[in-house]
Order: sequence, then C-alpha cells, then structure tokens
Amino acid sequence: MIKKLKMDFLLDVLYNQYFNFALRLEIIKKILPEFDSKIEYDLRKLNTTRNYFAHWDVTLFKNEMGKPSQEGYTPHPKNKDKTLDFEESYQEFIEKENNIIEYLFEEYKKLGGVFIKEESN
Repeated sequence: MIKKLKMDFLLDVLYNQYFNFALRLEIIKKILPEFDSKIEYDLRKLNTTRNYFAHWDVTLFKNEMGKPSQEGYTPHPKNKDKTLDFEESYQEFIEKENNIIEYLFEEYKKLGGVFIKEESN
C-alpha cells in the first residue's frame, strides 16, 4: 500500500507560522515512536544554531583590556567568556542537516511513503 504525505497536513500543520519547533518535533515523535534520540539531539542543536543566526546579532568592540577595538566579536549566548564562531556553527549545521534529512526520509519510506517526482508541464 502506497502512502502519500497529505499536502494539507504539510502546509496547514508543519508549515504553519504559529507552530514552533518544539511542537513540530513532538508531532514527529508521535509519528515515529522509535525516533532516534541522537537525531532528536541533533535536531535540537540545529534549532539552536538557527536561532543564533536569526536572533543573536550582538557584536562587541572591546579588546581584552576593555578598550575600544576595531575588530568585533560575538559573545556566545551560553557562555559570555566564549566567542560564537558563526562559520563553525554553519559547518556543523550543514553536516548534521544532511544526516537528519536522510534519516527522516528513510523513516518516511519505512512507513510506506513513496517519493514521486512529478513532471512539470
């Protein structure tokens, strides 16, 4: 039996602007009761990284001696003594994202889902 992802569910629920990340994750966990805890951890990490890029725009311009500096840095939101490395965060995001996409697609297929690429006219 071929199962299809209903577009209404995708658009009305998963893409709804008022559904936050945690709610989407809870829906996925209900659909996949054996959801891999490593994937869940990585998904949460991706959400945190996404939030850093979307919301954490603090740049400070002081050197170690507290004097003004030309070179700015972004303090890490979880530890003000560390610097947030956006390049490193981006690379980690890309690595985790690919693994998560593959995992979710495989789970979709295990549930009987089939991906059919529709021809465009």
